[in-house]
Amino acid sequence: MPHHHRIAIGSCSHPSLPQPLWKIIHARRPAAFIWGGDAVYSDRFAGRNWTAVGLHRVAHENDVNNNNSNDPSSPNHHHAHARSTGKKKNNGGGWRMTFPPPSIHVEATPDVIQSWYEEQWDVDDYRRFVEGWYDDVGDDDDRQYQQQQKQQQQLTRPIVFGTIDDHDYGQNNGDITYQYKRESNLAFIDFMYS
Repeated sequence: MPHHHRIAIGSCSHPSLPQPLWKIIHARRPAAFIWGGDAVYSDRFAGRNWTAVGLHRVAHENDVNNNNSNDPSSPNHHHAHARSTGKKKNNGGGWRMTFPPPSIHVEATPDVIQSWYEEQWDVDDYRRFVEGWYDDVGDDDDRQYQQQQKQQQQLTRPIVFGTIDDHDYGQNNGDITYQYKRESNLAFIDFMYS
């Protein structure tokens, strides 16, 4: 397949870990690369919440949703009736086991987010891939000829774009309440289009 028809997709990159796939992606010379999220892990893993491990009582859906409890056709009617008559009825609730323990992540500040993107850019194979390539000029031993050929060739750069995900964002499973959402989005855009 011609390289101008190829698209590469990747995610979950951590600049402090080995990244051997950039050489392979580069060798395939795709026309575009799509970051599927987590180009960096800017928030910091701080361990596990072992206090959350164990059995936990969970309410039955009818205990939580008491809408239309006076309507005899409502599934919640028997609970409202039991409360009003003083009779106790089995609510159908249950137990839930929490394991493994949920992870704890420390939110990233704008400076930390920026530093992680800089580290990703400093990964040599990634930077070489994003900076592009010249088509092969052959195995001719004449260096001067090769230089002339390179000057006549155009640099091919892949289009790089993608989506921001929670670890790019700076907060594990982050949402609109994250205090640095504006700064993290701007850092992501700078990284994508630098």
